[in-house]
Amino acid sequence: MVLDTARVATDTVDAHLSDHNTLHTKANNLPDVVADYGADNTGATDASSEIQEAYDDLTGGGELIIPAGVYKLSSGLTFATGTDISDRAVTVRAYGAEFRPEEGVTALTLTT
Repeated sequence: MVLDTARVATDTVDAHLSDHNTLHTKANNLPDVVADYGADNTGATDASSEIQEAYDDLTGGGELIIPAGVYKLSSGLTFATGTDISDRAVTVRAYGAEFRPEEGVTALTLTT
């Protein structure tokens, strides 16, 4: 990947995190819930189904990138964990991500 050398250095933590997540994702060909699945990270619309779909697509394990931003959740996310799925180890990287579940919604459920 070629980086734009004319790019001005970031001056905020949020801008730095955004740049880091973008470069890391592209350099390592990692799925990104915003770029690859269309999740809204502004908090304006629900991102539940896009995040869940991105996680579910990692059937053989891997890494999932949830870039910095605000994610509205109208339904909870369910991620599997535990020794019985060790062949499907998934690392979720959500640096600077804020989840805002609607009232009465559990943001994340871990199952075995």
